[in-house]
Parts: sequence; C-alpha cells; structure tokens
Amino acid sequence: MNAIAKRHHDASHHCWAFRLFRDSRARSSDAGEPSGTAGRPILSAVEGAELFDVAIVVARWFGGVKLGTGGLSRAYREAAAGAIASAEVVDHYVYDRIRVAAPFDRMSDLYRLVAAPDVVLVEEKFGESNEFLFDVRPSKRDQFLAALAARRLTPL
Repeated sequence: MNAIAKRHHDASHHCWAFRLFRDSRARSSDAGEPSGTAGRPILSAVEGAELFDVAIVVARWFGGVKLGTGGLSRAYREAAAGAIASAEVVDHYVYDRIRVAAPFDRMSDLYRLVAAPDVVLVEEKFGESNEFLFDVRPSKRDQFLAALAARRLTPL
C-alpha cells in the first residue's frame, strides 16, 4: 500500500481491501472517505469474484464533482471489479510438507505416489539414505500416509 501511495502521491485517497484464505481474514479501509463508501465496496468486489489471497488498492483523485455516498460506493466497487476482470487469476494450493526416506529398490514406489496437484515431489536427495520431500494437500494427507504405510515406508 505504501508503494502505491508513494507512486500516486497526488491522489486524494488510497482505499484498499484484502482477503486471505488461511485465516479467513478480510480487512478494508475507507482512507478518509465517508464510512463504508470505499473499503467495503472494494471488499465486496473481491468476495463477489470468490477470490482469496488478494489485495486491491484504489487510488482516487478528486475531480471537483461530489458523487454522494451511493455514487462513491459504486465507483469504488466498479473500479475494483474492473481490476479483477482484467487481472490474471492464478491458482495456488496449500500444502503440508512430508519427508520420506527410501532405499534405492523402493524409490519407484514413491514415484508412483506423485499425483499433481495433490501430491507433488519437491526435492530428492540421494546418498546413504535417499530422502524425498513431498508437498501434499491437507485433504490428501491421510490418504498419502496410508499409501506410505501400505508400502512399509514411513515419513521422517
């Protein structure tokens, strides 16, 4: 937010909203606009698009025409919705990291467990003990651990 305020230092207001997935936190700021006319409409655009882990800042320059609270709310919501419509939405997944050791003759068992995007092999270290790092989506964790147990492999 500070970088945007510096870049657009001559703007009258820098109103913002963000919404996070992990802790279901959402916040917004009217930044000096009448209460509820800026931050909340920006946040409603984010919620309407069903986005998480996103922040939007709307910089406004006062042009001399008073919009009223309804017009101001619409202007902020439409600016945020327009930014969302023109942005590229990127999917990100939440993972648990699981480390597994396996002898050379059992490595193929581990490779068979890879099933992106649910189970991703992140790193392999070969040596006296071969170690593998997997990122596993929380909803697939129990299934992954059961598959390891069925192959008589255990996480470290």
